[in-house]
Amino acid sequence: MTYKFIAVEKTTPTIPRVWGVGKTEIEAKLQCEIALREKLLFKLKGGCTIGAINTNLYKIKEQKGAQ
Repeated sequence: MTYKFIAVEKTTPTIPRVWGVGKTEIEAKLQCEIALREKLLFKLKGGCTIGAINTNLYKIKEQKGAQ
């Protein structure tokens, strides 16, 4: 079985921003967290302000039915 977690912005919860996949729930969630942090680091290097890259703006949740 494969697990999948997605990170969504709290203001647009129907649009996945990043995801993580793994053989266990914790692996998939950690992969998602890593992907989110990499995305935010990329935005920071691109010139975004610190307020725009707050991890509290995102929610990580399991994507049901992942294969």
